[in-house]
Amino acid sequence: MNIQAQRAFFLHALSLLGMLAALFSPLRATAAASYSPGIYVFELNGKPVAYLSSFEGSEASGQVISQPAGPAQFPNKVLGETRYKDWTVKLDVAPEGELLNWVQASLHSNFYAAHAGIVILDLHGNEMRRATLFNAVISEISIPALDRTLREKLQLTLKLRPSYVKWQKGGARYAGLERAVNQSRMLKSNFRLEIDGLDMSRAIGVGALTVKRKLQERGEFREYEYDFAGREVSNLSVAMPEAASGGLIEWHQDFVLSGNSSDSKERKGSITLLAPDLRTPLLTIGLDHLGIYSLDYGLDGSGGDSRPTFKAGLYVEGISFDGAKP
Repeated sequence: MNIQAQRAFFLHALSLLGMLAALFSPLRATAAASYSPGIYVFELNGKPVAYLSSFEGSEASGQVISQPAGPAQFPNKVLGETRYKDWTVKLDVAPEGELLNWVQASLHSNFYAAHAGIVILDLHGNEMRRATLFNAVISEISIPALDRTLREKLQLTLKLRPSYVKWQKGGARYAGLERAVNQSRMLKSNFRLEIDGLDMSRAIGVGALTVKRKLQERGEFREYEYDFAGREVSNLSVAMPEAASGGLIEWHQDFVLSGNSSDSKERKGSITLLAPDLRTPLLTIGLDHLGIYSLDYGLDGSGGDSRPTFKAGLYVEGISFDGAKP
């Protein structure tokens, strides 16, 4: 075969391959879309309460115990008690209704366990798989740092501790997909900070806040229940431009330097997460017994410019989720 014939044969083969690719590529795309999980629904006691942006969890884990070495000089290993690790779910919508009630109760001694469900759907709303977390309690709540310059979605993180977990396969269309859940997305830039006696309307940012529940186990092997054993609330930081920091400076002078730090000098405050219109409240987080313990001065370079900024360190003794308050 001469060079021209080889060239013609090669071009003809490429043309046939292109036609075949065009013919089968829609089929591949359709098949991939049909089996790509893209929707995650969070249930409480069998009812859909929110969509999840992500989740992470695991099956039960056994404790590996090493026993004294035998004749082979290698230690013998056996499995001890079995535990379920905390599951992590992330919401980019504000909790409401039954979910908000569960979160509120988790911060107090009257907390209760619930059957939490994580349902994985394909892009057509068909249920592919679900995990049921039986008798789950909330062990930790985290709110990420807020910043006026960040147009990123805000994810509220919950850590759940179940008594046991069961996986099931799906197949049918998920019946709860059409039920309304709050879909007002929260953004890190949309917040209102308030502290009694201070003008915080020009706050630039608020640091991350975490509440951890102390839990005490009771019950039988592999199926535990939990009692309330206290809680821990992380400290909080607040960034303010120098021009608006007068109230923080005076509070620091009185509370820290002058030593007037009794309970009567502590303050109440709140963080309200707002809808995109910056007026409609989505979630109000109450802050009880705030005390200032540090005040740092520096340059804030966020937003493309540097501004003199004060960053206050505050301790928080109590926290509450009060829902949307105007």
